[in-house]
Amino acid sequence: YEGDCFGSLKNPFNRIDSENPTMDQIKMKNLKGKGSSERAAFMKQCQDMWGPLMAGQEYDQGVMSEYFRMMGQDIATQKKRIGGNWAVATVVFNRADRDVLRQTLGEELTFVHLIMDSEEKRKRLEKRHSEGANTDTFLDIMENIEKLIDIKEDTEEPGLVVVKVSGEMSRVEIVEEILRRTEP
Repeated sequence: YEGDCFGSLKNPFNRIDSENPTMDQIKMKNLKGKGSSERAAFMKQCQDMWGPLMAGQEYDQGVMSEYFRMMGQDIATQKKRIGGNWAVATVVFNRADRDVLRQTLGEELTFVHLIMDSEEKRKRLEKRHSEGANTDTFLDIMENIEKLIDIKEDTEEPGLVVVKVSGEMSRVEIVEEILRRTEP
């Protein structure tokens, strides 16, 4: 489930074999049908929040919590429809919003937060997002957003796993480490 697709009103289910799921969301079909007009109206309210957030400034926490409550409801609905174990790719900035998702999805929810050296992260993001003309601007936005996240390497919180990633690790190695750290 690609969390960014929730906010952009797109189908959140990327292909499992996608080489670049984050960028493939652009190719996803727009949602329509039951609930899409209500979500579109709420996303218009969110527009005033995204600008300050992307600039690393204060934003409306109430709107953000409602965004995650609605996303959690959508995830719960889709999970009930499809079943199985799920991974959701999204950023949740603070404990309050992680708690909103826990209330919506249940205490068995596990958050995995990846931590990486800034320079190594920049290299990885440059490689993944090098096709656009505004790569430096995008990378600056990602750095601003990261400053808003309240998770650090030593953060302890129920249902939170922090994984230190090195620049040498492949995607497969990262997934293996996540599975090792999250399996009961």
